[in-house]
Amino acid sequence: AGLSVLVQAVFLGEDACKQVRFARVSPEILDYFSLVSLERLSSGVSQRPGRLGFVQFLGNMALPGLQALRLWFYVTVETFWGVVVRPFKKEGIRWDRVVEEISAVGAGAVPLVFLIGFLMGLILVMQTAGSLRAFGAEVYVADMVGISITREIGPLMTAILVAARSGSAIAAEIGTMVVSEEVDALKQMGIHPVRFLVLPKIVALAVSVPCLGVIFNLCAILGGLLFAMVVLGLPWGVYLDHTQAAITQYDILEGVFKCAVFGTLVGQVGCALGLGVQGGSVGVARATTFSVVLSIFLVIVFDAFFVTVFRML
Repeated sequence: AGLSVLVQAVFLGEDACKQVRFARVSPEILDYFSLVSLERLSSGVSQRPGRLGFVQFLGNMALPGLQALRLWFYVTVETFWGVVVRPFKKEGIRWDRVVEEISAVGAGAVPLVFLIGFLMGLILVMQTAGSLRAFGAEVYVADMVGISITREIGPLMTAILVAARSGSAIAAEIGTMVVSEEVDALKQMGIHPVRFLVLPKIVALAVSVPCLGVIFNLCAILGGLLFAMVVLGLPWGVYLDHTQAAITQYDILEGVFKCAVFGTLVGQVGCALGLGVQGGSVGVARATTFSVVLSIFLVIVFDAFFVTVFRML
């Protein structure tokens, strides 16, 4: 009887159910089964929300960027305070962790930088040799490779490689620690997470990227030299003399300065987005992807700014 009442309560509704006579079923049971009627179930269904307005759409698009900008500013201030101010208060940087991070983000990237730099120099000479040969000026490929690599291509490509390799790894590492509540545990123990986790990574990148940039420049010049000797038939002494005459100390210092700034940017973005992870593993994946995109974007923007300022000076 109860099963029959349930079936009729669902498919016939509360009013039709009450018209059915069952001697052994009390009115309280009928009222209980009437709660699952189609009328009761359908009455609480809310309408599908309408389409977002233009202002709401812009807000949803801008909010993640503003959140990332706030975290980036916070990490920048803490980094500056930890590097410049705290050493005078006998709260210096933990250099043991800095050395470990240099080994991870610097030494581990040397094979990749060596390969990409060698191929980049080879490609540059390969692409420009045909045009210069028409004017009988193949020897000037050494000048072109030396200047373009040390000033622009070397720092830019090194920063992009570090952002794709180390910046994403930093964001994933810190984001995983946030999700697993390890960062909260550090706070409970009285350890500042930015000073303990973030500062060594940023200092390590600021030191490692200029070294990687120098390695990239040397490998690119070596790749151009190899192609010029084998294909163009240029003596290696002539190629190196033109390279030495084209590159000045100012070009080398400009490239090293750019690499240091780019490495700091990559570290700040990766750490900031890692600290702002929300939503579990999906948030970690989103922060990892966004860190690479934002790092490359900021590197290109700052490179354009430096080119403008240096050329004006």
